Amino acid sequence: MRYWERRLASKFLWLVSAAYAFWAWRLIEKSSLVAVDGKQYFCLFDDAMIAMRYAWNLAHGKGCCWNVGQYVQGYTSPLMVGVMALPCAVFSKSTACHAVQLLGIPTVLAVAWYTRRIFLLLTARRGLSLGVFVAVLAYYPLSYWSLMGMEVGLVVLLMLVALGYALRHAVARCAVFLCLAFLARPDFVVLAAVLLVFLFLTHRQRALLAAGAFAAFVALVLACQYLYYGDALPNTYTLKAVGVPAGDRIRDGLGFVRPFFVWTLPLLGLAAVGLWPSHRRRRLLLAALAGAVLAYQISVGGDPWPLWRMLVPMIPLALLLAASGARFLLRGSSLAATVAVGLALVLCDLPFAAEILLKAKPYKSDETILNVNTALVLNQTLPPGSSIGVEWAGALPYYTDFRAIDFLGKTDRNIARMKPDTTGKVAFSGMRSVPGHNKYNLDYSIVELQPDYIQRCDWGHSNVCPWASEHYTVIWVEGIDLAIRNELLP
Repeated sequence: MRYWERRLASKFLWLVSAAYAFWAWRLIEKSSLVAVDGKQYFCLFDDAMIAMRYAWNLAHGKGCCWNVGQYVQGYTSPLMVGVMALPCAVFSKSTACHAVQLLGIPTVLAVAWYTRRIFLLLTARRGLSLGVFVAVLAYYPLSYWSLMGMEVGLVVLLMLVALGYALRHAVARCAVFLCLAFLARPDFVVLAAVLLVFLFLTHRQRALLAAGAFAAFVALVLACQYLYYGDALPNTYTLKAVGVPAGDRIRDGLGFVRPFFVWTLPLLGLAAVGLWPSHRRRRLLLAALAGAVLAYQISVGGDPWPLWRMLVPMIPLALLLAASGARFLLRGSSLAATVAVGLALVLCDLPFAAEILLKAKPYKSDETILNVNTALVLNQTLPPGSSIGVEWAGALPYYTDFRAIDFLGKTDRNIARMKPDTTGKVAFSGMRSVPGHNKYNLDYSIVELQPDYIQRCDWGHSNVCPWASEHYTVIWVEGIDLAIRNELLP
């Protein structure tokens, strides 16, 4: 590429990055709310808000816990909690959430940059690499989860950096980022195994040393979690995986990913063609990583949220292959290949068009608004030292200082160790039994523990509403209905 072409490409990348940053900022603003007290509040996706409560307590010297003094690991990403703790230490609760959202912008931009860089390792087609850069930024689920505070963008970025070092045979550096990625999400161990096998095929001795270092790091993290929480694995693992028959998980996993295949089939078709050009071993590595992501999603039984949170790492890998596949089919035309990949990506994004165009609030915003407002009203209604029972365990507990009881068990060992409900009573998004929502016992959470406020009194087969109607009274405050224990009412 000549000098003026490189300058033009550089300006194009900066222009696209600036446009993306402006759009992402607008999406973050659209996700905020003006609450019942007339102030603006920022809030992450509810699962991320669970981690924020841990981070807030950690940053303020109360320990890395959801309820002070209660040590249960109800989060999955230690690295993300550590990142969240930094703004929590210096900002208010709302501003800390805003800061975490803003950190998602450079994270997604870095994902796009590294995807383009890896594409240039596979082919010298710099013009087509610009299209790959834009395509990564255009994939909405990656932006949504990253800008709403989940660890998705961080995991994808660390995966791509580790992949880049693996392709360049920088074994030691690859191992470092494998460790960081495991700290970002423990189930990354599946992808780490694929990368280590690839390194073993070409650098056997160094790969064995890297695998040993990675295994030692994993053991260290698990040991630290055991010493701090009393369990080596997060409570979320116990909640979602333990006790669920493998056949049920695979059935639900296949049901969950079926719509994903419908919308991504053209992109995946181009990616399959992309396996045939040169550097086949490298391309097979990309396919193996993508296949591992898909297989893992199916094996764990799906996910509660139909925005492909755990499937997002597949997309940069698929785009790398699809760009090459489109160019191969279109006889070397980079422009035509860019258009083909763009059209395939439009289909992937079609279900989210209203959110992309900022004509609708981001996914689950209505629930977030209600939960934040409820938290603010509870702060004015309940006395200090009260307890709250919640279905949504993120925003509502975070914006209060009350002890919280999680009806669905992310932070409750007793619920997490129950036998899951596989009867179909808790079924949606193609799943007959939804992970993280199929273990519950409201007789325990409400009747036995008797929180001072309850968010609901029924879930699945568990219904304590007749009992609750005798012991709780629904009151209206600022347009919010609150079920308060009778003893606390005047």
